[in-house]
Amino acid sequence: MSTLVVSARLAKLGDAFLNFVVSAALTLHNERVEGVKVPGRVLASVFASSLLAQRCRCPSRKLEKSEVVEALFGYAWLNGWLTAEECVRRLLRELRGGASLEEGLRSLVDSLIISFEKVEIVD
Repeated sequence: MSTLVVSARLAKLGDAFLNFVVSAALTLHNERVEGVKVPGRVLASVFASSLLAQRCRCPSRKLEKSEVVEALFGYAWLNGWLTAEECVRRLLRELRGGASLEEGLRSLVDSLIISFEKVEIVD
């Protein structure tokens, strides 16, 4: 197992990516147009309940847990680990299976970092 190193600067990209993906998945799930900003408290809960809470080392500056989740998704998309379409499809499958949004996002986070012993967020 190795260490995944992610730049905190990717949080803004990840924020936009997650807002799009969640909006698209909710639109398909609810069969009506949804445009949402994923609340930081939801992403903080995803962090706390995912493997990130066990494996993540954050930089010295104060970094919100929600930003760590956003940075991870920004990194994953930028490096081709997952496409927006794949992410929407997987999240939609979770929602249709009865999972909450938080549970669906946690499943995605865990699938991204499962093969890493540590996740390090750098400035």
